[in-house]
Amino acid sequence: AWKHPHKLTPEISKVWKIYCTEALVSRYRLYREEVEKQQQLAGKPFPKGDGKRLMSAGNEQRRFHGTKMSCLIGLKNDGQVCNDKSCSVCCIIREGYKLRFVGTGTIFSRFGRGIYFSGTSSKSDDYNDGSLKDFYGVSYKVMILNKVVVGKGHPLTVDNMTLTTPPPGYDSVLGEPSQTGNLNYDEIVVYREEASIPQYLIVYKAQ
Repeated sequence: AWKHPHKLTPEISKVWKIYCTEALVSRYRLYREEVEKQQQLAGKPFPKGDGKRLMSAGNEQRRFHGTKMSCLIGLKNDGQVCNDKSCSVCCIIREGYKLRFVGTGTIFSRFGRGIYFSGTSSKSDDYNDGSLKDFYGVSYKVMILNKVVVGKGHPLTVDNMTLTTPPPGYDSVLGEPSQTGNLNYDEIVVYREEASIPQYLIVYKAQ
């Protein structure tokens, strides 16, 4: 959801389906199967839900990610991925998420050396000013909607910047807003590159 009260809800221009390489798809599926085998989550209710919504294998969820780009992918109609190493959007589409880039920018890594996602699209928008592009006189931004194997998530309400893996027995970290913590919006952090895969590129008009 777009939740930030000080931001106008933007107009979506296009949604592109991302077709990853078979190698990326295969490693993601294998990881999802590995997590499901260990945690046995399929068909179980979400821990803090109403008991009606049930988890899928590996507790797979869709989450947003905002990052920078150098080209005009998503704006032009050819759908071509560029080869610029500084274009994070195209690198993610080609190669998936890479832990080696964690901490190389100005992003605040609240839960350590992991790959960050959110169910709050307006939060992901905070991290993708580098995707802002002018195209025929209109300003656009993009963000990626991904599949993420959440598995058994460890909830945290305050920062722990020393993390490089989830706590023992867990597969991810869940940043949860609370009255006693310091988070305003949700986050999911995974510490394995194969735990996520991009699915859609969302193009929207910048406000």
